[in-house]
Amino acid sequence: RRVLFRSRFWMKGFGYVSHLPVQLDCTCSGIQHFAALLRDPVLAEMVNLTPSEEPRDIYTALTSKVLEELRVESERGDSRAKKWLTSSPDRSLTKPVVMTLAYSATRRSIMQHCQTWAHERGLSEDGVEAWPFKPGGIAACYWMSDMLYNRATELIASAAELMTWFRKLGSAAGKANIPLQWTSPSGMTVLHRYLKYEPERVQLKTRSSVTLIQTTVYDHEIGLATRQMGQSLSPNVIHSLDSAHMALTINDAKSVGIDNVGGIHDCFLTTAGEMTQLRRLVRATFVEMYSEPVLESIAMQLKDCISATLQNK
Repeated sequence: RRVLFRSRFWMKGFGYVSHLPVQLDCTCSGIQHFAALLRDPVLAEMVNLTPSEEPRDIYTALTSKVLEELRVESERGDSRAKKWLTSSPDRSLTKPVVMTLAYSATRRSIMQHCQTWAHERGLSEDGVEAWPFKPGGIAACYWMSDMLYNRATELIASAAELMTWFRKLGSAAGKANIPLQWTSPSGMTVLHRYLKYEPERVQLKTRSSVTLIQTTVYDHEIGLATRQMGQSLSPNVIHSLDSAHMALTINDAKSVGIDNVGGIHDCFLTTAGEMTQLRRLVRATFVEMYSEPVLESIAMQLKDCISATLQNK
């Protein structure tokens, strides 16, 4: 398709109107929102929210830390470090960890990523004879997942602290059976309410005298799910800010006459001729959105949900 548009441009020359969509992707938007919420200049620099001569790459920063630790541990004789060094870990290993950590990725999910990455890299280099498929391979993947989680958490320390605060607040609300609610910068009302159900086993009758069919239904609500209320609050707040930035940017784009605009999550799309203007709007809208005390506003709304409910009991 790109070849087709290029050939048409050469046929017509300047003045040709292209309808090929161009993509603009943010730099680890989850961490960008945390940096803006916390007004953290160190975190902001790692995700290109501050002026810089060269683009910053938080994924490469984590990769460098991991490789440095692997070399140190390998020199100390750690067989797990030696195994991982033979696979040449790169940005493809660390990027998913940083991206998902901002949305409360668990150690289990990071472990699954490490194992999948090691298997794919091993198959491409040594086949089934690679170390991930031999005894000790799973243990090495668990070891790497712990390293990635710890180094990534250190790298985004202030964001990790805020995630912990959200998790504790969400858990407290769940234990007290209090749903949470806040309004995003775009004016959208967000309801944080994960229900817990009492399972009920049901036996289904059949014409067979020997076949017994049983199933479990979840119809009876018994309050809120404390664990989900805690684990999901931080990612839901960040998702609401992602959607707010997208909505506000699209509204601004429409107001200045950019009709060909779309996107998903933190990826914006428009035509090549309109991308320069949209790029400016994406940045300007983000700055305008965080010119207000967004974290203070959301935190106050969450606390008010709990205090108001307790006062009415």
